[in-house]
This record gives sequence, structure tokens and C-alpha cells, in this order.
Amino acid sequence: MAPRKKTKAEREPMPGPEASDREVAEFWDTHSLADYWDDLEPAELATKPKPRRVVTLRLDPQAVQALRALARRRGINYTALARTWIAERLQRELEEGRHGEA
Repeated sequence: MAPRKKTKAEREPMPGPEASDREVAEFWDTHSLADYWDDLEPAELATKPKPRRVVTLRLDPQAVQALRALARRRGINYTALARTWIAERLQRELEEGRHGEA
């Protein structure tokens, strides 16, 4: 028998628009989309992605292996995970730099 769908009162709220990609990914790693299906709305997606530059990074084989394993657990490509981590850290560094300036 399939598990019953949770009621709205039983569910944890979905991450809001201010949540990072990592927070959203961690939420959906531990929650069922079936419980939230009725609350979802169509999203408007940008039709033209921002231009990107190819960057080559040299990492230790152990680091690449760990990155691939972590990405696999999240169900994403390891390069997408690395991009997310770099973007999050850059954002944090830039925000801390703004607060440190007076």
C-alpha cells in the first residue's frame, strides 16, 4: 500500500525564493514532491541563459572523487555542484566584504 499524502498542516513549508540552491536541494532530498504537488505553480524561466566562461580547475583525484560522490547523492552533475558551491562562496565573500567596509 502506498504511503498516504501528508496534509498541509503536517508538511514543512517549501523553501522560499530567497533560499539557496543548496537549501532547496537538501529540502527535496528529504521530502516528497507528491506531498506538495497541489501547491506548485508554473515557473517562468528565462529563455536565454547568461553567457558562461569555461574555466579549468586542477583538483586532486580524491577531491574529484568526493565531489562526484556528493553530487550523485544529490542527483546532480558534479560540475553543477562545484558551480553552486563556488557561486555561494563568492556571494558570501562579497556580502562579508560589503559589511566589513565602512
